Amino acid sequence: MPQYKRTASTRDRLLQAACEIFSIKGFRDTTVADICDVAQANIAAVNYHFGNKEKLYREVWSQVLKTYEEGGAATPPRSEIAADDLLYGYVVDRLTWLLGGDQLERLIRFEVTQPSGHVDDLRDAALRSTQQHFLDVIQRIAGGGLSPDNVQLCCTSIVSQCRALMMLSQLDHRSEEGYVVPGAKIRAFARHVTTFSIAGIKALAEHESAGAER
Repeated sequence: MPQYKRTASTRDRLLQAACEIFSIKGFRDTTVADICDVAQANIAAVNYHFGNKEKLYREVWSQVLKTYEEGGAATPPRSEIAADDLLYGYVVDRLTWLLGGDQLERLIRFEVTQPSGHVDDLRDAALRSTQQHFLDVIQRIAGGGLSPDNVQLCCTSIVSQCRALMMLSQLDHRSEEGYVVPGAKIRAFARHVTTFSIAGIKALAEHESAGAER
């Protein structure tokens, strides 16, 4: 892993290096020495600026979440974006997650599979926020006519489609070392899942509405 140049402050270099390494190796397998080597800083600098590895990890989470939220704030409010477009964006994000994702996605994945116990509150808040936005989009597509149980089932169905499509694509190319699913294929998968799911959500809402009228 390349080292960071000394043009940034020691604290910033440590934080940048920690964001990258924690998202690649997880909390458990990352050492302070790993971070200091990339940041070109000594171990004492971690203690001085952050206190210890655990506090540095929390700062990484806070920083990545802040960046994520600021990026989202730059777009129009969700209420001004068509629900179909929001669902497509979510599916693209989910497919990217399954392929490794960005820093936040990778950090969440490590905390789900290898919980450190140091950022439970931050992890849970991030997951709840993402999940609730997704459920709200499904209910918007349904016209508000789905029960909470069916909204959750639709969520599970969409996530399962993403997982199956990615698995099949990777199996088709399992003999190609280092194969990366191209962006065009991810977008094609996303369009399929979105179109298929919107039709299913609306049909389910109609079925539920017809049942309520009987």
